Amino acid sequence: MDEHPLLPLLRKIVLDVTGKSAPAISLTDDLSELGIDSVSVAEIVMRVEDALEIEIAANEWLGVRSLQGIIELVETPTLRSVNASTKTNPDTPEQ
Repeated sequence: MDEHPLLPLLRKIVLDVTGKSAPAISLTDDLSELGIDSVSVAEIVMRVEDALEIEIAANEWLGVRSLQGIIELVETPTLRSVNASTKTNPDTPEQ
């Protein structure tokens, strides 16, 4: 089975954040069972956001349990590119 193209990036970020050797981490491994706590998951998600220039709402990633979960969030079409997005909706009148 072919690796997902984002898996090498995720493994590198996991290694950078946790110091844990990530090549053995599969897409479906439960991160908490690998000793990766929620603070580390938050850091991993922030680094993924930076690397891919996207934004993921905190309420979306709080339940992430695996690298597959992160990939699913990244591939969600509602995510906006940081460079292409605006902080406010220009169609919404100011209050």
